Amino acid sequence: MASNVTRDHHNLRRNLKLNGNYISNDGGDEGILVSDTGEVELTPSQVTIDRNVVDTSSDNIYYRALLVDFDKTGASTGNNNTFGIDIDVRNVNSTDGINIQHALRFKSTLKHAADAGTPANYAAWFEATGDTNGTSFAEACRLIATGATTCTGLRIVCDDGGNDLVIESSADSGDYCKVAVGAAGATTISTVDDDGATANLTLDVDGDIILDASGADIYFKKDDDSGLVFSNGGGIYTIANLANDQDLVFKIKDDNVLTEVMRLDGSESSLLIASGKKIEFGDAGENISGDGTDLTIASGADINLTCATGDVNIPTDIGLTFGDDGEKIEGDGTNLTIASSGHLDLAITGEVDFNASTAGFTKQTATGDGTTTIDWTLGNKFHFTFGSQDETITFGTDPTNACNLVLMLEQDGTGSRTVTWAVTSGKTIFWQGGGYDNDDEPTLTTTASKKDIISLYYDGVAYYGVASLDFKAT
Repeated sequence: MASNVTRDHHNLRRNLKLNGNYISNDGGDEGILVSDTGEVELTPSQVTIDRNVVDTSSDNIYYRALLVDFDKTGASTGNNNTFGIDIDVRNVNSTDGINIQHALRFKSTLKHAADAGTPANYAAWFEATGDTNGTSFAEACRLIATGATTCTGLRIVCDDGGNDLVIESSADSGDYCKVAVGAAGATTISTVDDDGATANLTLDVDGDIILDASGADIYFKKDDDSGLVFSNGGGIYTIANLANDQDLVFKIKDDNVLTEVMRLDGSESSLLIASGKKIEFGDAGENISGDGTDLTIASGADINLTCATGDVNIPTDIGLTFGDDGEKIEGDGTNLTIASSGHLDLAITGEVDFNASTAGFTKQTATGDGTTTIDWTLGNKFHFTFGSQDETITFGTDPTNACNLVLMLEQDGTGSRTVTWAVTSGKTIFWQGGGYDNDDEPTLTTTASKKDIISLYYDGVAYYGVASLDFKAT
């Protein structure tokens, strides 16, 4: 009679043929199933790798619960996909409740003795090495989320105060960019250059950069609280410099040179236009500019000063000039002076009303030396005092326009002085009573210190004179 032999260990010396059967703990149709092509199927429930290692070795040891070492050799002539691990997880029969499915789940816990070594815990490490031959791509991780009401490609949950995302430079692991999310979703993106300060952050986009701040403020800051803020208050937009008493400068590139156009002066709370720059109105011909000393207002046509109420005020002793300093209007708070190096023309169609005031003139004066020439363009009034001889009085320059003229003749302390009349332009002096020039002219008072007044009307062609005689000197 044959007897059953039970052995705890099997030493296979040739292939084990399963004939479509399972390797199973209880001999049922579950466990490990191997197809004729070598595909291994584990059914029907989960596969658990439960490995405990107790090791006090100090050497550089790798402990692995699962090692997949898959090498594809031989040249491929067509399209192919190679997978180290291919996981296909489906749940198609959920009808109720909260159903959470993980195609792949990593959970890593590392405990370390206090103050011993440097613990570094990586829940997952992905490394892709490509080939520079031809056109190739190397992606350590590609995440695709699709089909759900809300799809999230990557969700990172990190302890508060930690670095939610760190992207290192391949050139220097000490140079990196990090993203940290704190309470209320407050997010900080920062860059670190471990040996300098050139860790710039560049946004290079094909479309627009849209900053949508529900809090209404967008800040540009340095390390301290200074900086620039853009604010939106109910549709009213504000640009503010947060640094105390500091300027906000506006520059443009002019002929490849960065040039200041204007600034908001923080210490003066004013708008400062750079020297030589202009504020233009309508076109380049209408502008206001300054050079640090003079202010220029230019217009292609009129300059209109329109005040609904009030006045246009010019400070005391500041003149309004025309052409040069010889032509100006200036006031000292009491008197107003209109000066001209040439003529002063009042082009008006109505009357000149002096109201309750007089029109005064600065009289010309001269003391005789035998010949005296009067320039009537220098003043309408002339006071002449005889010297120790008779006098030839010549009207050397005629007035430009028709006017009234007054000439006072005063005898010296001796008297008996007479006048010979002349006009350089050749024009005639017509006297009251029919005389002209030195023919039947008025007989002047010759008593010592007496005064005569010659009143003249000039019509642009000739002079017409009337003599008022014998006024006392005192």
